[in-house]
Amino acid sequence: MSKVSTLLREKAEELRLSSPEEVAIEHLKQAGFSDEDARYQVAQHIMEKEAASALTMRGVDAEEAVKMVKAAGINLRELTNFTAEKEENPAVELLQKAAEYVETLEAQVETLQSSIEKQAGEIEVLKTPTPELPEQITKIASTGAFTNEDLEQLRRMTPETLTKVASAIEEPWGMGSGVGYARPKTDPLLDWLVG
Repeated sequence: MSKVSTLLREKAEELRLSSPEEVAIEHLKQAGFSDEDARYQVAQHIMEKEAASALTMRGVDAEEAVKMVKAAGINLRELTNFTAEKEENPAVELLQKAAEYVETLEAQVETLQSSIEKQAGEIEVLKTPTPELPEQITKIASTGAFTNEDLEQLRRMTPETLTKVASAIEEPWGMGSGVGYARPKTDPLLDWLVG
């Protein structure tokens, strides 16, 4: 797990344990009670406290209200419409789902990073520098008439032979090409008038 998902899970646990009821339940569980028994004990205590405070609000003395609640002897386990279920805080659920989502995204990031590293390794192999070629071979290669295998064979030749091959490939003195002006360039106005 990463820092983000761990932090989200820790905050969810803090939020879950922030209510006094959950703290009491955790203490009872540490004392040896099961989760269900601890929840019933806390719910029973809350019910008795609320009943006593309701009686005191109606004008009954506080000590007398507690005695009346104890004398009533209402046991929550005997009530059919009460179940001691864990109350989920929506914020806690949201933080836990966010932590799970972050973990899936991190797993995707890890797979993408490994594929990027793999492709980077392949690119490095492809980027191996081509060996420095002698000037004669680069001149021969620039014509485009030879394949890579031909150039490799030419590379094994002696420099004198390469020079002869390279000079044979060049165009001889530019024969057959047009010539420039027969006369030197003159004044532009004169060129326009004569031309």
